[in-house]
Amino acid sequence: MLNRDEFLREMTLRICSSLEIKETLRNAFEYLREHFPLDGLILFILDERLGAVRHIAHAFNEGAAPPEEIIPLPKGMLEKIAARFGMEVVRTRTLPRSLMETAAREGVAFAGDGTGGFVFPRFQPAFDGMFAIVKIMELLSAEGRGFSDILREIPPTVLLHRKIPCAWENKGSLMRMLTEHAKGKPSQFIDGVKVFDGEDWALVYPSQDEAYFHLVVESGDGRTAERLASEYADLFASWGKKL
Repeated sequence: MLNRDEFLREMTLRICSSLEIKETLRNAFEYLREHFPLDGLILFILDERLGAVRHIAHAFNEGAAPPEEIIPLPKGMLEKIAARFGMEVVRTRTLPRSLMETAAREGVAFAGDGTGGFVFPRFQPAFDGMFAIVKIMELLSAEGRGFSDILREIPPTVLLHRKIPCAWENKGSLMRMLTEHAKGKPSQFIDGVKVFDGEDWALVYPSQDEAYFHLVVESGDGRTAERLASEYADLFASWGKKL
């Protein structure tokens, strides 16, 4: 029987064996399949802004097909998963400082951002990539499950990402118009403006570096997603003509 401490040490050595994430995953995969019936190892990051997980890298047995680059998560999926274990999700701003301050609060077990940064506060309330990878491997091993098993439980949905061009000097005015538009509607104002339409939603937030807004729409139906995206693009076009 493999000793737990030996297993964690060997996994840590392989995870730290290279700065190339694909090579690191390959080294970890080859070691893991010596001890577990494993077909592949996949690295995803959670993008809360898009409401999806992004495929970053993978290591598979020969002939296996890689997963989709972006796999959308239905609205409220994080909350539903947390509720199954008697926990709740706390939304924060995407700034690292805001996330780490929240992670340092009493009772927080885990924190994650939209770019693949994970925090396990019991170890330290800060990002630590190497510890996160080893900890996730340990949790999956304890459950006897893989990432593919978890992803299969997520129902399909449609996620659209568009860019709405605008002049730099109009960004503030357009955000105020968007905020007024959201009044009286189910909405969130954590980062940008997120407006809900039943189970569907549209999120609009300004690019920090370019002259455009990001528009993200999620729906269980492709036509509905396209309709919502068109509605918000048309709204911004009409508002822009008034400025």
